[in-house]
Amino acid sequence: MELTINISKRKKSSFDNPIINGIIGIFLFIFLILAGIVSTLIIMPYEFLKYKVFGFKRNYEFNATPSLFENENFNLTLEYIEQPNDEHKIANDFLYKVVDYGDETAIFVVKNHGKKTELDGEYLTPFKHKLKESILLQRIRANESSEPTSDLIKFNTINGKIEFIAEIGQFELDKFDEEKNEIVGYNLTEDIVIKMEKACA
Repeated sequence: MELTINISKRKKSSFDNPIINGIIGIFLFIFLILAGIVSTLIIMPYEFLKYKVFGFKRNYEFNATPSLFENENFNLTLEYIEQPNDEHKIANDFLYKVVDYGDETAIFVVKNHGKKTELDGEYLTPFKHKLKESILLQRIRANESSEPTSDLIKFNTINGKIEFIAEIGQFELDKFDEEKNEIVGYNLTEDIVIKMEKACA
């Protein structure tokens, strides 16, 4: 599979100025304190009346483990890695290299509930693009210097094997643009575009 990978520096905005960021941070801090006080004054009486006075029962819901792929041979699910987590240090280190603290993203470890595959136990970002008999994924791993990096891989849904496509490095792949036949991604300072020169069938 032939690829063209373009990496470009993201243009700085006025919000990248440390002085402006400091001023905005102070205003946000004051706003959050006031919002917290108001929320407490509103929510606490509501909670008390609903559950103590009127006797409503609490319904605790949890998100089911997301499914990566399932057929008659394979049943792969994604286990969300809580932050921080020393057991999965390389995955955590990768995450903090590509996003700011508090950004909405996630990293997963693959769990197998069927026949063995080459994807078992691998770390993945949320990126996933389904093809005819395979899935494009972004795998997180350690490089030769034990630094976090990532690869664009193709998981074969017929035989459970992985095909390495290209090393992506410290970027999080965001989506596959089918019209342009390219994958776009980003990190803290740069954007990446992966142009698929050849159809991925």
